[in-house]
Parts: sequence; structure tokens; C-alpha cells
Amino acid sequence: MDSLQQRVIEIALQIPEYVGYAAKERRREVDRHLRRQLAAKYDAQRTRLARLQQRAGMEFVVEVEKLDQKLLRLIAQLNTAPRGYAGWFDAAQIGDNDLEQLTQFDADLANGVGKLTAKLDQLADAFKQKENVLDAIDACAETLDALNAEFDQRDAFVAQGKKPSLEFAVGARPSPLAALDAKK
Repeated sequence: MDSLQQRVIEIALQIPEYVGYAAKERRREVDRHLRRQLAAKYDAQRTRLARLQQRAGMEFVVEVEKLDQKLLRLIAQLNTAPRGYAGWFDAAQIGDNDLEQLTQFDADLANGVGKLTAKLDQLADAFKQKENVLDAIDACAETLDALNAEFDQRDAFVAQGKKPSLEFAVGARPSPLAALDAKK
């Protein structure tokens, strides 16, 4: 680092709020990176769904296309989601405790990759066996609906810029993904 950069950092560290601001900036970058990784993982599942669609034939093309649209919506939301915290001058403010709830939303979305993979495995088996295909499609649709609902909750939480109402609180109401686990 040159001396000018070092001096700027020294001055910035003397501003009481700067350290917290810098930490939030790092958290913002981690949040963005996580969402990009999740989008890539879901996109890989979308590629897999496209291969399954080719096996499906014309009989199930509409149903599988609906699954693809739900998955595409989730990927688009991950790629374009608002940042995980608000800056100093933003109208909506996200506090440190709120960031923990955002982390929980993101963890639920990350766990959803495995759940979707399992449902796509079931769909692949159903296509192979030519049995219970509609049930497997419905199970995939439920999982994708729950994932999109989970992301909608995250989005609403960020838009509110504060702790969510009980309607959206992670601890107050089970996440849509938890509801799927309860059905097992």
C-alpha cells in the first residue's frame, strides 16, 4: 500500500461508524457472492431439468415447462436481489441483528438445492419407470413454490428495512421449506 492509501485508512478508522460500515460492505460482498453461487447451482438443476424435459416427450411438456418457469424465476430473483443491507443514507435500514435473519433466509435457500436435486431424482426415476410422473412433477412444483416463497419473504424483509412483521419473521412462522420437510 502506498502512503496516501495508508493515511486515508488511518483517517477512516478514526471515524467511529466507519469500522461498522466497512464490515457491512464486506458482508454485502459476501451476500452478493453467495447469491451468485446459489444461482449457479440452481441453474445447473435447470440444465438437468431441460435434459429431463427431452426424455418426457410431448405428454408432459407443458407440466415440465411450468417447472422450468418456476426455476427460472428463482434464478432471476437470486441474480437481481437487493443487497443484504442498507447504506448510511438509504431510507430502509437493516441492522446487524437483521443481517442474521438474512443469513438464515440464505441458508434455507442453499438447503433448497439439495431438496430440489432429490425431487429431480424422483422425476428422473418416474420418467424412466413411466410411473407416477405427475406425482413427481407435483413434488417438484411444491419444492419450487416453497423456494420462491422463501425468496419472496427475504425480498419483503429487505424492502421493509427493519425486523419483519410476524407474517414474515423466520422464527414466527415456519419457512415454506420447513413445511415441505414436515410432509415427509
